[in-house]
Amino acid sequence: MFNKQVFIIVCLVILTALLITGCGPTTPTTYTITATSGDHGSIAPTGVVAVTEGEDKTFTITPDTDYQVADVLVESASMGAVDEYTFEDVTEDHTISVTFEAIPPIVVPVTAITVTPTTMALTEGGATGTLVETVAPANATNQSVTWSSSVPAVATVLME
Repeated sequence: MFNKQVFIIVCLVILTALLITGCGPTTPTTYTITATSGDHGSIAPTGVVAVTEGEDKTFTITPDTDYQVADVLVESASMGAVDEYTFEDVTEDHTISVTFEAIPPIVVPVTAITVTPTTMALTEGGATGTLVETVAPANATNQSVTWSSSVPAVATVLME
């Protein structure tokens, strides 16, 4: 037998439960990742980035020409000089920042210096001669050569 009063009470209980807990589709929770970079490069995406809870978000780091990644900090902890970082299964807000530095120049050491001519005979009375140095390798970083005389009373050096 159908009891109308019991039916109404059950319906009111169900309706009250739905109103208290919410019904219908829920809005997914979003978090933010704040991405910043220093001079001489970029991070993409940049700024405040919204991420839905549980999703992954990858950031790509690109230095300018003649620069390299110095460090990537996630929540102030160093991740090293990486060119990409992924936040996995995001469940809270995060920060990521990147700094860049100039690529240090490549130093090419001198391996030899040759002098032409290898010998020279000069007579007294103001005779002169020219010595030419060749630095190897040709792309050595410091190719400067300094000439001097061990006995200036006998011979002097004029630099051109």
